[in-house]
Amino acid sequence: MLRTPLFRVAIFLLALLLAFPARAAAQEPAVSNAVFGAALDRAVARGAPGAILAVDLPGSGLWLGARGVAEHGGAAMTPEHRFRIASVSKVFVAVVALQLVQEGWLLLDQTVEDWLPGLLPNGNAITVRQLMRHTSGLYDYLDGPFVRGVLAEPQRRWQPAELVAYAVAHRVTFRPGAPGRWSYSNTNYVLLGMIIERVTGTSLAHELRFRIIERLDLRHTGFEPVDAAEGLAHGYQRRRDLTELDLSFAWAAGNMFSTAADLARFSRALFGGELLDADRMAELTTFGATQGSGWSPSLRYGLGLMQERFRAGDEELLAYGHSGMLGGYRTALWYLPKLDITVVVMLNEQSANPAALVAEVLALALQENPRWEGKPSQNDKTVSFFGSPQGTTWQQP
Repeated sequence: MLRTPLFRVAIFLLALLLAFPARAAAQEPAVSNAVFGAALDRAVARGAPGAILAVDLPGSGLWLGARGVAEHGGAAMTPEHRFRIASVSKVFVAVVALQLVQEGWLLLDQTVEDWLPGLLPNGNAITVRQLMRHTSGLYDYLDGPFVRGVLAEPQRRWQPAELVAYAVAHRVTFRPGAPGRWSYSNTNYVLLGMIIERVTGTSLAHELRFRIIERLDLRHTGFEPVDAAEGLAHGYQRRRDLTELDLSFAWAAGNMFSTAADLARFSRALFGGELLDADRMAELTTFGATQGSGWSPSLRYGLGLMQERFRAGDEELLAYGHSGMLGGYRTALWYLPKLDITVVVMLNEQSANPAALVAEVLALALQENPRWEGKPSQNDKTVSFFGSPQGTTWQQP
C-alpha cells in the first residue's frame, strides 16, 4: 500500500487520539471532586449564599469548583463568576511598587514627602516601606463613619486625595516606625497608589494592567471603576445587596475584581519568580510581628503580603498571601511554599470566614495525598477533567 505523507500524518493523529485518554486517566488527581465539593457545600451551609474554591496542586493542576448562588433568588454560582477581591488587591499594588524599586525608579526608604509634597503633615517621616508594611501609624480612613457615608451615597465617585484627607483629619495611631507597633491602615495603600502614579506619570490602573494583568493574561481581572466588572457575583452584608457600590472609595486599598482561576495564576507567577527578582521577593517575604493589633496571633506582615499558619490535621502549615473583606465579599489567596499549593476562596457574604474553608481544604488535600514534595514534573501534559454540579473543573498547567 502506498504510504503518502498525508497518510502518515493521519496515522500520527490517530495515534495521539488513542493515546490521550490513557494519559488522562494516568494523571487523574488523587483528590476527588467529591472531597473538595463537599467542603464547598459546608461553606455554603455555614451561611454564605455562594462559594468558589480554586486549589492548585502539584502534579494535578488547578481544581475549580462552585456552590450556592451568585445572587439571592438568581443564578447558581459558577467558577467563572468574578468577585471583588478587596484587600487581596494590595498584593498586586505591592508587586507594582516593588517592580519600580527593581527598575530603579523608586526607593523603599524614600518618604511620602519626596513624591507627594505637602500632602501629609508628617510626610517627611513616613517611608514607602512603612506604608507597605503598615507601620506608618496613619489613621485608617475606612472607619465606621466613613463606611456609613459610603453606604448612604453608594454611587458617589471618590478621589484618592479625599480618602487621604479624611485620614489626615484624625490623629495618628503611633509615631511612624515606632518599635513594636503595627496597625493595618487602608490609607497606606491609597498613598502607595498615588506614589506609583507620581513615579510613572500614568494611572495606577494602567500600571497594573501593563505590568501584571496583560503580562499574565488575566482576562477576568480589572481595576474598578476604570474597568467594568461584568459577570460579577452579587455581594451581601446579611441580606443587603452591596453590589452597586462604586468601588472608588477603596481605590488602591481594595478595588480590584478577579476570578479564582486568575488569582491562582497570579499566585503561581508571583511565587514562581515571574514578577519579581530574588532580592525583591526577599523584601516581599520579610515579615514583621502584628501582636496586639487584634488580628490573628500567628499573623505576620511583609510588604503587602501576609504570613499565616494553618492547622491541617496534625500539621501546622506556613502560608503566604492575603485575605480581603469589603462590600459584601470575602476573598482569600494563600500559597504554601512547603507543598507548592495555592488555595483561593471566594464567598459572597461579608460575615463569612474564608479561613475555615482554607484550613479544611488543606487538611483534606493532605489526607488524600500526604506525600507531596514539590512541583510537578516538566513532562506533565495539559489535561482537563470535568465533574460535579456547577462546573467543577480540573486544569493541568
